[in-house]
Amino acid sequence: MIRRALPEGDLCITQHEHALHAGRLAARFAGLPAPREALVRAVALHDAGWPLFDDAPEPLPDGRTPHVFDMETGTTTPAWRRSIAVARAAGPLEALLVSRHFGRFTRAFAAEQAPWEAVWRLGVPPDVEEAGAALVSFCDALSLRLLCDPSESVALPEGFRLDGTRLFPWPFTDDRIEDRVVGRLLPRRKWRSGKELRPALLAAPPHPLPLVLEA
Repeated sequence: MIRRALPEGDLCITQHEHALHAGRLAARFAGLPAPREALVRAVALHDAGWPLFDDAPEPLPDGRTPHVFDMETGTTTPAWRRSIAVARAAGPLEALLVSRHFGRFTRAFAAEQAPWEAVWRLGVPPDVEEAGAALVSFCDALSLRLLCDPSESVALPEGFRLDGTRLFPWPFTDDRIEDRVVGRLLPRRKWRSGKELRPALLAAPPHPLPLVLEA
């Protein structure tokens, strides 16, 4: 879950909603190699396993609403594995790209996935794999940068810079992209348990977050 501070409270956005937003960005990317649809699909599915956490959220140890960047390293691997399984149902290339995405975070997970990646890699041209891996990484980072609190330093891949709504260099087919992601708006408070947090999140009003990118 992504937690973004708003004047009215904490906007909670699921990881899968973030991934779908990243997928919409990928769909507008210029110059992708074939199979373009599979590359875009990998981006859109890269966090499809996160309902394991987002559907049953637990507060952070200090009582705050959960936020993906505040979760301890290693605790999220079940969501990683589930995301890869969902991607594998779509195709081996999608599974390979999602697996590589999570393998960047820990050596142990990369080693765990290596035998499967070797199978999924069969028949995939190296340039397609590298283009797909770069696409997942870029769209994931850009979406997180747009959705997270502006005070958080979400790094974009080397060579890219976001100045307000303007992105340099511009990799998309359109000169302007307008979108929105809907989250749930919670009061900013300390939660004593998941049993207290979960019904509050379900009852929280949907809140759209408009997003604009310009060349």
